[in-house]
Amino acid sequence: MCRLRAFKAWSGNPSLRELERRTGLPRSTLSGDMSPQRSRLPPLARVLALATAFGAPTEELTRWRAAWQRIQVRQQSVEPPAPTPLAASPLDVAATTGDSSQIKSPVTKGDTLVVTLILAGAGTGPITVRDTAGNRYRAIRAETNDGTRLTVFTLFDAMPPDSPDRITSSWPSP
Repeated sequence: MCRLRAFKAWSGNPSLRELERRTGLPRSTLSGDMSPQRSRLPPLARVLALATAFGAPTEELTRWRAAWQRIQVRQQSVEPPAPTPLAASPLDVAATTGDSSQIKSPVTKGDTLVVTLILAGAGTGPITVRDTAGNRYRAIRAETNDGTRLTVFTLFDAMPPDSPDRITSSWPSP
């Protein structure tokens, strides 16, 4: 979904009315498909219609189809792991806690990376996420509920991290 929304932005961020004209799909369907709250991909036909509307050449649609199929297989065959709280450890900055996690799969130049942090009892200040390549991640969604903070960070066009591949996050202490 992040790549689909990024493709929309790259193509000039066409309005729902324009996408309706280009795809023949109702605006209400398109709005739901492109919603930041949507976590699952729309049906393949709509993904291909959107990619085409964003300007994907015919040969690129094969890659969108293959990516959609990989994601569907992964979502249907693997139960997503329950989120685990990050273990806090002091960093150099006073009144800040943090965590460092190993990246689970290789990162190649140009990848889109997404980091989700769920913090119980964290302070209200800014959260930062970096990796060993010096990439800085941008918060795209943040929610607070009963003292628990959920923040989703993304990085487009990543530079591959050095070895060891690590992502470091820091946040204010409560």
